[in-house]
Amino acid sequence: SSLKLYVKGSRWIESGVQIDVYVYASNGIKAYCGLDMASRSPDQGFIIRTNATGGNNNPVPLEDSDIVGNGCAAQLDCLSRGSCNYCTERCECYENLGDGNPLHRGAVVSTDCTLTNCPVGLSWSGLPWSSTEARVEATCSDAGLCEEQTGTCQCFSGFDGIACERMDCFNDCSGHGQCLTMAELAFMDSALPLSAITTLEARYGSHGKASAWDADIVRGCLCDSSWSVGLSLGQRQQPEFFGADCSLRRCPSADDPTTVVTDETDCSNVTAPGGRGVGKSGNICHVDCANRGLCDTGNNDLGRCTCFSGYSGAACERFEVNSGGVATL
Repeated sequence: SSLKLYVKGSRWIESGVQIDVYVYASNGIKAYCGLDMASRSPDQGFIIRTNATGGNNNPVPLEDSDIVGNGCAAQLDCLSRGSCNYCTERCECYENLGDGNPLHRGAVVSTDCTLTNCPVGLSWSGLPWSSTEARVEATCSDAGLCEEQTGTCQCFSGFDGIACERMDCFNDCSGHGQCLTMAELAFMDSALPLSAITTLEARYGSHGKASAWDADIVRGCLCDSSWSVGLSLGQRQQPEFFGADCSLRRCPSADDPTTVVTDETDCSNVTAPGGRGVGKSGNICHVDCANRGLCDTGNNDLGRCTCFSGYSGAACERFEVNSGGVATL
């Protein structure tokens, strides 16, 4: 329902003059602008204040004044993408449109609802706001820019997801690895650092919880290998491809030919790098170029040994007797 005030001709009202209009709940009339009707008794009214002004603050006819404002004509009546608040003369946009939601800070707000809000996620840069909570929601998770015309996030380098809510893997693991979350890596026997904890016991988190805040959004590379990686019999403690982006490749491995008694490739009872697990009987250590050459790891197409003088073989595993070298015990 709507309420109209009819004024006889030649009647005038000064700008700013208040008019008390009494509305009864039994009439089913709802005020566009004024006090909250829900908090008022049925026989109370609300106040309409005119905002009409003439030249030099001259009075104007009441029927020519804007009783409840101009509505949202200046915002093209919200383009059917929102409703008009006649009190504030602003559009209240429908969900996911440019509504100025504080969660969407950083995004351009559309007063006529023509723009689209971008997805929100937990901020990567938010400060603690209580003793137990530190992350609040933000447009594109504060890790990207909002493209308002399409409502899509343009993520900064290193972030991924519709709201830039998760980390990307550097160089997409160079095509030699899997990009996995911390929670997923915790269940992988071949993930570094190698651990004696079984996959059934594995958890990423603390205080007995199955996950931490970053368990499903921080990701890392699990590098590929042509051999099995782990702490068990026949497995090696190092993968073939390595590095944060799996861009490096290990060279062929062999026992050092100059050590007669010691087998450097035997990792039985040897603590793996990181100190979280010990190799079982028959576990293998990877020894690039048998310690008798230099390994070119700088390109994933290489992984080749340059042997020292007096040594040969793909892994520099052969000792040339006539070279003058001396075997050591």
